[in-house]
Amino acid sequence: GLVRVFAFEEQFDEAIRRWDQVVALSKDDAYRQLLARIEIAQLRVRTGNSKDAITLFDQTLDDVDPDSWLARDIGRRIEEVFQQTQDPTGLVAYYESRLQRRADDLNGLVRLAAALGRAGKPQDALARYRTAVKLAPARRDIREALVRELVRAGKNSEAIAECEELATRNPDAADLLRMLGQLHLDAASPAD
Repeated sequence: GLVRVFAFEEQFDEAIRRWDQVVALSKDDAYRQLLARIEIAQLRVRTGNSKDAITLFDQTLDDVDPDSWLARDIGRRIEEVFQQTQDPTGLVAYYESRLQRRADDLNGLVRLAAALGRAGKPQDALARYRTAVKLAPARRDIREALVRELVRAGKNSEAIAECEELATRNPDAADLLRMLGQLHLDAASPAD
């Protein structure tokens, strides 16, 4: 409605004020409050106030189920802010700070590992992925991310071992067998 018109017309302060009203008026509707806070944070990004946006996104992330689609969406938005400002070390620092406050944030740990990998710190990324695998050995997505990082780091024999573990845990997953076969082929072919 009207709030989106303000945002479209780049009247961001007025749009934020209206979303604040939605938050205040939605005391009995946590979901509506949550969505309004996400909109406010997104408007803060558009006004160049990235620090406040990240703070609000982070607070909102604390209020959702860590395995929900909302947590993934908020995490994606946080990463977009750091990508827009071309600040990969800032993203790493954000996740490290978050994990100091929320040591139970497994998805934050996985995102930190990925950020470390993108920041050119493969050994640190591998250490975080290994920690995440120990915390959640049944999570296929985490072990697959570890395999990808091992391949990027040139540790093919370790990647093969992790992929074999994945295939053992998921015997009906043809894609894992394909991945394992590709890893063996890559390891056997001469380097260019």
